[in-house]
Amino acid sequence: MKNEASQLSAYQEDKQRLIDWFGRALGDRSRPRMIIAFSGGVDSALVCAAAQASWEASQTGHCGYRDGAVLDIQHDRLKAPIAVTAKSPSVASWQIDQAITNAEQIGIIHHFVEPSEINDEAYRRNDSSRCFHCKTHLYSSIADAFVGIEEIVVCSGTNADDLGDHRPGIAAGDQLGIRKPLAELGIGKTRVRELAKSFGLSCHDLPASPCLASRVVYGLSVSVSRLALIETLEGQLRRAGFDPVRVRLRHQADGVSQTTLEVSQGDQGRLETWITQNDIEKKWWQEHRTRMEIDRRGFESGRLNAPEEQLNVIP
Repeated sequence: MKNEASQLSAYQEDKQRLIDWFGRALGDRSRPRMIIAFSGGVDSALVCAAAQASWEASQTGHCGYRDGAVLDIQHDRLKAPIAVTAKSPSVASWQIDQAITNAEQIGIIHHFVEPSEINDEAYRRNDSSRCFHCKTHLYSSIADAFVGIEEIVVCSGTNADDLGDHRPGIAAGDQLGIRKPLAELGIGKTRVRELAKSFGLSCHDLPASPCLASRVVYGLSVSVSRLALIETLEGQLRRAGFDPVRVRLRHQADGVSQTTLEVSQGDQGRLETWITQNDIEKKWWQEHRTRMEIDRRGFESGRLNAPEEQLNVIP
């Protein structure tokens, strides 16, 4: 009983510390407005929920915006936090829908930007610094959306566990002064999910789903067509009941691309049946000139970060 009470106390303390992190910035109305780079995933959703809770607590009988409408920044003077989501070829449409749903659930103002990373040759080249270029464009587009309007502080959903992984996107944020409330407070992924659940967020148990470009092996260039191919096939697989799922694009020595499917090992037999019954492999070759195979190692997030997956740049 004592251990349970101690765990509950630590849990409540973490939740209050996170809310207070924003309260320190929002308590003074002359302080900057908090902007959260919001993917719709659990990490950034938790940051949004804490920021919104802090702001609402600072109001006297006013609980902010509840309609999820796009912000008219020029007419807002209440310093309410804003969630900003990127619309980009590397973001699947279901993730945009998820972000809209989660923002409405939280009650936070929701705004969209359209970064131009796909027009950047350094990004399309797709070496191990791709995320650096992507995040630089994202954060720059957020800054541009508010330029000349008011002072802002931009926050990300980076949690403490992210700091030990290969994350050049975090380095981009650090260079631009992006704050990381979860990481700064030492809150890791397990606690993130617990706190998200305590806020009543439906995404508290949502599996991680990085951008579509993360499915393209380093060295094979990123293009709109390749990203669309990945989104299409992952969408088909999800509608067929496969989750988690990853579609990876690799390059073979003979110049033909290879589409690798990752599902849990327990789902691989069902996946084989689905491919055969729907003649997927043949259709995929005819439409996209890419071979298809199932990765027998099963699903693994971040697999393409392994050193053996690195290639020279291929157009």
